[in-house]
Amino acid sequence: MMHLPQQGGASVQARGRIPSTDLACLVSLLAEAFPPNEKRPGSALSWPVLSFDPNKNRLGLNTYGVLRRLLAQKGLLDTFRQSDTTGFLRDIASPPKGFTAKMGGKVYQDNIGGISKGVSKLKQLISDQLDELGVTADKVLVGDPEAALKQLADDVGLKDFLQELPAQMVFIEFAKTDRPASQRDKDVARVFSAEEEIQGGGLAGTNVQQHCRHPGSTRR
Repeated sequence: MMHLPQQGGASVQARGRIPSTDLACLVSLLAEAFPPNEKRPGSALSWPVLSFDPNKNRLGLNTYGVLRRLLAQKGLLDTFRQSDTTGFLRDIASPPKGFTAKMGGKVYQDNIGGISKGVSKLKQLISDQLDELGVTADKVLVGDPEAALKQLADDVGLKDFLQELPAQMVFIEFAKTDRPASQRDKDVARVFSAEEEIQGGGLAGTNVQQHCRHPGSTRR
């Protein structure tokens, strides 16, 4: 008897491009934009991120200046210009009309080390500026939070900020679908709660959602 060898085929699976975000470049550019631009005095580009008032023990945080410096960087415009080889969003395909694409969780080229390096540099810049301003924990901690909040409310003109306000609970239940038509006059709202999720093969790594509406009722 002649035995024929077993034959089998290879399993081939083609995967689409998985969308990703270039967080490493973003954090790196943010660290470069953190120091104020001393060559532009009087403009927002020279505003520091942190400031400290020793008389009031008040630490200020101003994000406008650093955002202006970030957006003014030539490196940001070149790096995040949307194309096949650049951009903050990479390998993304626009979803069809009427669909919503959700993306996130994947870093471009799995550059976790680049993100860690940028975050460490940013943390060091913040720590250095706090040391330069002479800010310590005992200078910014509030011993009497209630008195501090009351003073803040008075400064901005809020009345009875710390006064407790009454709350009213309203009982709502889902109405039965087989109730008589005479009881439907008491309905106060309708509920639309269905959602359909489709795993799109052409958009690998992307969830495509299509919202459907189904009527329901609630009564009080």
